[in-house]
Amino acid sequence: NTTNAIDTYAVGKSNTLSSVNDYAFGLNNTLSGSANIAMALGHNNELSGSQSYTFGRNLSDGGQNDTVMIGRFNAVPTATGRIVFGTGFSNNGRKNAIEIQAGNNAQSGLLFPALRLSTSYNNDADAQAAGVERGELYRSNNQVKINLNQGQQAVSYTHLRAHETV
Repeated sequence: NTTNAIDTYAVGKSNTLSSVNDYAFGLNNTLSGSANIAMALGHNNELSGSQSYTFGRNLSDGGQNDTVMIGRFNAVPTATGRIVFGTGFSNNGRKNAIEIQAGNNAQSGLLFPALRLSTSYNNDADAQAAGVERGELYRSNNQVKINLNQGQQAVSYTHLRAHETV
């Protein structure tokens, strides 16, 4: 581990901390730039924004302050004050499932990047036929909808007694 600043703490292997009051737990985490009071837990996480936090692997705040990232291989946030759930699978396949933002009015809200890239369905029946279960979100052109189709009901086995059958 390499710590080059005041009050930096690293537990694990090959962590590099070069900004003030930072913490790294794991493997190959890098906290640099203005990553003051930042924390990385996991491996290959890169933080350079102030008061940013990562929990997972291969997460990056892209220099944005006040960002919390969970998961793996996130797409870089574009606003401060964000919570990002990364669901990527490699450096070339970085993506986010959900982003919660507290930026300015144009940037604030709950975003579903993975949903934005998903298949679009015309209606609940089409979505359900493609495997979208009742109660799940799906995209219909530029709208997010909840599948409320009553067609195929799932049977709940949680209240059956051992001798009962469906």
